[in-house]
Amino acid sequence: MEEGVLKPQMIARPIEGFPKVVIGCFHQRFIDIASRRFALKKETAIFAGAPYPVYSLDWQGQKLGLFLSCEGSMAAAVFMEELIAHGAKGFVYFGSCGSLDSRATHNTLIVPTHAYCDEGVALHYGQEEKWIANPCASMLSQMLSRMFLPRVEGKVWTTSAPYRELPSTIKSLKAQGCIAVDMECASLIAVAAFRSVPCLQFLYSEDKLDGPQWDQGTLGSMKADSASKFLEIALQTAENLNSILN
Repeated sequence: MEEGVLKPQMIARPIEGFPKVVIGCFHQRFIDIASRRFALKKETAIFAGAPYPVYSLDWQGQKLGLFLSCEGSMAAAVFMEELIAHGAKGFVYFGSCGSLDSRATHNTLIVPTHAYCDEGVALHYGQEEKWIANPCASMLSQMLSRMFLPRVEGKVWTTSAPYRELPSTIKSLKAQGCIAVDMECASLIAVAAFRSVPCLQFLYSEDKLDGPQWDQGTLGSMKADSASKFLEIALQTAENLNSILN
């Protein structure tokens, strides 16, 4: 596929010793938890109206990256592109989603197998169909199985308009097997495939959209022990991916 006039490496230069595997999260609470547990080292920052630091940390003798991503498909895609230009070879992303099937997603991790591209990024990375398959779903599911963690595999809907999640769209996508809605998954799959890097993504549901009214659930009120658990899972997953890439 034809490359763009503006290339990521024009903005983000290679950094010697940059972490091979970088973990992306979408809430400051995870960075705060990590800062209390680890000696975080700032490797660089991605500028998106303000600097977003990219840290490294030592986990089980391995150097891993960690950063807070802006929410939304466009921002997440740009962050991934620039991190690859800095030297990242693989990614682990984790974040919140809305449940379209609360019975399937209750108290379990969600491994997206496919994403419905209802955003503006995937098309520009060669994804011409509305559904994009996640080539890393099986790898992640096997890793979580070895950690003895509950998980459900299923399709997700990636939207760029959270206030336009229409009942008719929810009904249609549920009928096609969607169990959750998020704002980044399809774009991250598309960028990672285009750049030939593995990207492991797991989600956890907080709010619910499968009832007669929106249910806020735990959105905005996650307990500290739950947040620590999700970060720990991401670190263990990144450790496994780093071992594969070495």
